[in-house]
Amino acid sequence: MNDAKLLTAGLGGLGLELSEKQHNKFLAYKELLLHWNKTYNLVSRNDSHRVLERHILDSLSVLRYVEGMRVADIGSGAGLPGIPLSIAFEEKKFTLVDRSLRKVRFLRHAILDLKLKNVAVESWNLNGSNPSRQNASSEGSAVARDVEFDTVVARAVSDPQSVWTMARPLVRASGRLVIQCGLNTVLPESFSGAKIVEDTTLTISNSGAQHRALVLKKCEG
Repeated sequence: MNDAKLLTAGLGGLGLELSEKQHNKFLAYKELLLHWNKTYNLVSRNDSHRVLERHILDSLSVLRYVEGMRVADIGSGAGLPGIPLSIAFEEKKFTLVDRSLRKVRFLRHAILDLKLKNVAVESWNLNGSNPSRQNASSEGSAVARDVEFDTVVARAVSDPQSVWTMARPLVRASGRLVIQCGLNTVLPESFSGAKIVEDTTLTISNSGAQHRALVLKKCEG
């Protein structure tokens, strides 16, 4: 099955009907990842033959949990899940956050190459209490450090408690954090300032790949 058919089948399995333009952006993003991966190590070399299933469709599997207009992807790395979600959600505004300046350079190139007008990129050090902007060009960046987001997403960043600690200052009151993690990830007894509203296993239909989606809602006040 070629990439176009594989993508169409995968999107259908997720219940998504997107435009031809969006399909083409997913395929172009896949090629960018493979090209830059040669020198930037954005994804595992073992995944080079399954980028669509392992990374793009996997990222889109949490689309149903993304609420509100402002979305941040922390520890974005190669733009996962932020870039696939931004292609699917053209009306929402996304901020991709990563501490690695090398990866920030890739992300800025990607949003220009893919013409993603709803995406900004930031280099922040997320220390759990005071997210601070690092020394990086502000080109392509239009979001102040103190902006709060309706939804923050994180894919394979760290353990859930650490991710919540990093994300908490960025999530607005009653906003949510969506964590993609392994099936056997151990959860803490509770999350200070948040409650679990969803904990489920998601399956990519055409590959059978599975991961866990954990959704936290930030308590008001």
